[in-house]
Amino acid sequence: MPGPVPKAAGTRQRRNRTSTSARLEAPPASRVELPTRFSSYRCVECYLAVGKHTAEQFDKEDILPHGFEPAEETWRDLTIAWWATIWASPMAEEWVDADVPGLVALAFLVDEFWRTGNREIAAEIRMQQREYGLSPLSRRSLQWEIIRVKRAERVQPEARPPRRKDPRLRLVSNE
Repeated sequence: MPGPVPKAAGTRQRRNRTSTSARLEAPPASRVELPTRFSSYRCVECYLAVGKHTAEQFDKEDILPHGFEPAEETWRDLTIAWWATIWASPMAEEWVDADVPGLVALAFLVDEFWRTGNREIAAEIRMQQREYGLSPLSRRSLQWEIIRVKRAERVQPEARPPRRKDPRLRLVSNE
């Protein structure tokens, strides 16, 4: 006996879809180079920190008065390698230009981690990387699937020589 007639699709309560879902079209994000960084505590002309460039401090030191001019800092090699890796990854195709400032901020965190080794910074990096699909768990929750490209065909091992007769057979057929 057939069951009841299903409800019309328009009258069903659950649709497993959020009311704010939208489908947006955008081109992939344009890769940017890491920006020039400036120190917040090193001056180009002296060793005084930003808050120490005062008349009183210059009276104590043997330095001529000047304004604080931040020194340019270089990015660490590990940060540069990380930046190149994330932009070469398949996830970069999913980012849009609005994601790039957050990725640059994440690069600052990564560079700070390599400078200090601070565990709190490492925790923040982990949380921020999830936002951009940079961890396996976040890719799974975003339902991103990475399709593996075939590598070079594996070389099949050479065929084994044929086995000799099973020695156990001699025990059975003792004729």
